[in-house]
Amino acid sequence: MTTQNQDGKLLQVSYKLKGNSTMNLGVSRRIKRPGIYKLNPFVDRSNPSFEFTGNPELMPSLINNLMVGYGISKKVSFNTGIGYSFFSKLDFPVSEYNPATNITRTTFKNIGRGYANNLDVNLNYPFGKRWNATINSSFVYINADGLNNGTLIKIDNVIYNVNISSDYRFNKDWLFISNLNMVGPNVISLQTTANSMLASGFTLTKEVMNRKLSLSATVNNPFTKYRNNRITTTGKNFLETNVTPEYFRNFGFSMNMRFGNLKEGIKKNRRGINNNDIGNNKGGL
Repeated sequence: MTTQNQDGKLLQVSYKLKGNSTMNLGVSRRIKRPGIYKLNPFVDRSNPSFEFTGNPELMPSLINNLMVGYGISKKVSFNTGIGYSFFSKLDFPVSEYNPATNITRTTFKNIGRGYANNLDVNLNYPFGKRWNATINSSFVYINADGLNNGTLIKIDNVIYNVNISSDYRFNKDWLFISNLNMVGPNVISLQTTANSMLASGFTLTKEVMNRKLSLSATVNNPFTKYRNNRITTTGKNFLETNVTPEYFRNFGFSMNMRFGNLKEGIKKNRRGINNNDIGNNKGGL
């Protein structure tokens, strides 16, 4: 099946194998257009030591993807995918430090080129009728470079995100859910990286009135009260580290009431505008 829309071109083939398993192959070419945030020429000088401005001369970026996936659904559900992407003219933020004025200036340029390999693994395993566990993981290797004012900037990093969740039903009324999320150092741009993160959460739910009413209490990051969000930017003649402390631990209580089921599905307007090819985030990936 081949489709074409405003994002680019997509070719996807799926083949059903024996034993409730499926193999699929996909090839896509996507255009990523810069958003107004990256195009705005206004110079932000709210901080005397830093200047930030957009670049109205930015051009769209081109991203090509090759994907191979396999999935099986039995008692144990398992899905995995391997992908390869190569790109050019990605709009990365670039920072330059002027020692004469002690000002760091940041804008966007179409300098990003390179490739990325990614591996996705999803596993759902029921230990019994009451206990179930799920693992969702993603690993990406990025190799990219760009030329900024005659200086070659290069990154060679592995980004990963692993989420482990488990739920246990004590009886028909009580449910306990736990999750652990591990995020490795993130690549924001050719010059900027963010530190890793480890987060956890626990939820206890009580269901009443034949499961029509559920009461839940949640605690997130009970073992970590504060976390330092660290952003590091490096350049030809400077090193900048921005550390922002944030309150990491939080508590919550929720109530959910189910009044019944809809007899007919809600009809939606088929027409609409989807601008998911616009890139407004500060990073280029």
